Amino acid sequence: MNGVISSANGGAFLSRAKARRSGEANGQKNLVTFHNRFQSHPGLVILDATAGYSPLVQAGKPFQRYSGGTVSYRNLDPFHINQPPEFKLASSRSASSDTIRGYASWVKRTVRAESTIDESVLIVVPKRVRDYLDAMNPIPGRKVKVANWGMGVGSNEYRGCSVIFLFAEFHQPRHIYLARSLAARGLTVSHDELSQANGSHCTGAVSDVSKAHRLRHFKQMASRGSVRLIDERGFANSMRLYTTMDRGLFTESYDSIFPGAAAPSYIDDHSSSQNTKGKRLFGLLASAMAGKRPITLNASDVESETEIASKDLKRVFGSKQCKPLHTRGWRFVPGCGRTAKPVLRYEPVTADVKGFRCVIL
Repeated sequence: MNGVISSANGGAFLSRAKARRSGEANGQKNLVTFHNRFQSHPGLVILDATAGYSPLVQAGKPFQRYSGGTVSYRNLDPFHINQPPEFKLASSRSASSDTIRGYASWVKRTVRAESTIDESVLIVVPKRVRDYLDAMNPIPGRKVKVANWGMGVGSNEYRGCSVIFLFAEFHQPRHIYLARSLAARGLTVSHDELSQANGSHCTGAVSDVSKAHRLRHFKQMASRGSVRLIDERGFANSMRLYTTMDRGLFTESYDSIFPGAAAPSYIDDHSSSQNTKGKRLFGLLASAMAGKRPITLNASDVESETEIASKDLKRVFGSKQCKPLHTRGWRFVPGCGRTAKPVLRYEPVTADVKGFRCVIL
């Protein structure tokens, strides 16, 4: 009945999913209806450590935010792993069994390489990948607990784990992001709103809801481990965090999610994944900034490492892949004079974490 009412009021649209298997002419079709069950009103309280990622808050509703004491994550060491490109769709419903099986094997190799036998480890994987891991002994030689995306939020079961691996992300179908975005803003369906969920990537308000959903679950599952143990001074316990989430989103967001955390290290053992100039330049700059010291890279150095000519350096530095580094202290400096070549300069960024002085990002 609620679906019929929503449809009559303009709160419905038809979603066409891609075919799951090659050779299928059409994918699944769904009639999606939506309405806002949580209208903003006096007395409405959202109790959630990641309430800032709620579609209602994202929509700019007049909420007053209250927060507890400031937490410093200076004891957290974050790592980003650039996973092999053949596993790009490992979390997709259309991924083949062979892809899932191969991804599970890569997960095991990665955990063995980045952890020790005496550490307690939590790995978070897509549900289909979890089905390929032995529940009793998922990674022989390691003390490992396994969770899948969509479960475990708020749980204390894994707080003894000092190493967390977050493989893939908690993606949902884009029609869910679209419905949540429309419901939160109290809008009916229009062509312009539908267009934000079409194409190769979500855009506009739908993209904002998508990113917020992924970041919320990233922080929630990362915080299942020992980092959730906070002492009387406001310092989170030590922990290593590994993630394979979208590299740009991670680079843009890690310091706001975990204030005071160390600058991340980037692990990229797969040269085949560096298949664009932007990715190659990102890898070089991410490695160069690991020391947290001012650095200048001239065009010749960059070209020898990435095969990017000096005339293309400005364009590649401004690409989508490298833009997340612009707010991390990197800037392009053009050459002065007809023969001078441009350089890339890095100055470590500092931020004032309330109650904990300045930290280097």
